[in-house]
Amino acid sequence: RHDAMAKTMQRLVGIGDSFQHFATSGQHVPSTAFSTRFMLSDQLATLLEQVQNEASDTARLHAARMLLYLGRHKDSLKLIQPLVDQGINGKALAFHGALCAAMGDMGNAWESSGIAIQAAPNSAFVMICNAFVRACQAGNEEDVLTAANAVGETLLLLEQSHEATLGTGVERLEVLLLRGRLYLLMPKAFKVRDRGIADLETVNSECHTLTETPDSGFGAIMQLRAAFDLASVLTHQTPRAIELYRQVILIDPSCKL
Repeated sequence: RHDAMAKTMQRLVGIGDSFQHFATSGQHVPSTAFSTRFMLSDQLATLLEQVQNEASDTARLHAARMLLYLGRHKDSLKLIQPLVDQGINGKALAFHGALCAAMGDMGNAWESSGIAIQAAPNSAFVMICNAFVRACQAGNEEDVLTAANAVGETLLLLEQSHEATLGTGVERLEVLLLRGRLYLLMPKAFKVRDRGIADLETVNSECHTLTETPDSGFGAIMQLRAAFDLASVLTHQTPRAIELYRQVILIDPSCKL
């Protein structure tokens, strides 16, 4: 009995370790060459101008998203704060919760994500942001049983998101990207690895739809992340993994992932 308990605890600790790496590892921040190629500064300037001229919630969220993708977490937090203070925009609150979790502020992450799910209970974006918050909790939690419970809650939200409203454009691909990455963190016993691969393959194959749009930079960043994560998990398929790593290098030769 003691041996069985020890093995169970070891397995739980192992689960926590993978989520801890996810919660604390850095994101891909575009290199200077990448930013110049995809004119990210120009795209950001346009989005910020829209925020000033239109006072649009959608424009503000989109600009905050670009700041996050550029690695400017504090600026993104500052820009989204007015929508958080209003407390009615579910997607903005979910974004804020995920951003706070990424920055290690789990108190505000929990508060915003809780309000978000009440404001927009059928949004896949909100569900996936909430799943990210729970994944970060699992990664930062010292108590292994609490961490394991957070993993279970993460999986439940991932599954529920399939029945929710997915959205379009950047939001849709962002949901698929984050959901795919979270699925790949799950223990093998959960048998959801193929779902994660399918989500990431969709992102990798559909990001080109943004190429001729103002969101081309978003598309390139998400395609790079999807290709890298796919290559990491498909190492047993050597030709495919090599192809994907080559794709990453072609998109951003200075990628530091």
